[in-house]
Amino acid sequence: MDVGIDNSQLSRALVVPNEMGLHVRAARLFYNTANQFRAAVTVRKGDLEIDGKSIFDVLTLGAVQGDKLDITVAGDDAHDAMGAIVALFDANFHES
Repeated sequence: MDVGIDNSQLSRALVVPNEMGLHVRAARLFYNTANQFRAAVTVRKGDLEIDGKSIFDVLTLGAVQGDKLDITVAGDDAHDAMGAIVALFDANFHES
């Protein structure tokens, strides 16, 4: 057992807010945000589950506006990672 490591796991359902969905720029923002943290990030859309730290996976998710994504983060900085991802969704991926 590793001492001092918090293996936290958080899950949250988020709805894609922006009009163009997770197009290239939004997918890159998600990818960049996820990769700021050590926590593993998985994204589920229906039956498809992808690695949120893979730009290829995020792009192939095909998420459009209104899609519900189940985001799970796991690791010692899971709380910070989830906070940053939620903030990105809340900011509409910085689109007008």
